[in-house]
Amino acid sequence: MEEINVAPKQSVDVAGLVKAVADSRRALHCSIVLRLFTGEQARDPHTAELLSNVLGEAGPKLVEDFTAAKSALTRALIEQCNLTAHAANEHLKVLLSCGAVSENDGWHTFNDVDGGQVTAKVLSIEGARIQPDGHLWGLFRVSESEHSSTSWSFEWRENSLTVRSKD
Repeated sequence: MEEINVAPKQSVDVAGLVKAVADSRRALHCSIVLRLFTGEQARDPHTAELLSNVLGEAGPKLVEDFTAAKSALTRALIEQCNLTAHAANEHLKVLLSCGAVSENDGWHTFNDVDGGQVTAKVLSIEGARIQPDGHLWGLFRVSESEHSSTSWSFEWRENSLTVRSKD
């Protein structure tokens, strides 16, 4: 495969990237909280019958309303997780396009803080925040080989992306 030098075509929206990553993490967290709050018992017919009996005449309608509301919440959270993950990935693509030294078949070469260069496939962005001096700091989930992954910190400062590939 021919190596492609990546030239910045867009500019990195640092605030947008930080917001997109935070929104994605928050949506995922909320979907987990919903599952913990309602538990697997909520789908158990025995539990539904027990609740209906205990609640008396209003029980079946309350259980039905709860089940419908839980389904609607689940669908809405799945949609929100997908939307926010997509937004975070779009910002990640721009950051990689503007900041990687080169890209070859999904593998990006980066300048490392030690002065060398490292190559990895970026799987996701795990976190991002704006530092007090205004530069962007975050974490990439990367794969350095086909069957392993790890986290690298990165900095976007003065239109330059640098990673820390070693602790």
